[in-house]
Amino acid sequence: RALRIVTFLTDGYIGNEAEVLSYMASRLGDARVYAFGVGSSVNRYLLSEMARRGRGFARYIDPTESPFEAAPASTDSLRPPVLTDITI
Repeated sequence: RALRIVTFLTDGYIGNEAEVLSYMASRLGDARVYAFGVGSSVNRYLLSEMARRGRGFARYIDPTESPFEAAPASTDSLRPPVLTDITI
């Protein structure tokens, strides 16, 4: 069975966190959420909470960082795990 991955990218401040997180929770299932914020005005709380609840991670790219370097470094982190369903 394939793992569903959801990536969320924003370059602005998103309000109504409770509504967004509730909507996400009602549709998440077993998907993983990876949240990316670009710029200095992103809602870090919301992105971090999306990633935590979605068992993924959040990444912030500030204006001094090159998106051409940050994007490949972030996508490398999305590779599938080497080992799954381990029992001892």
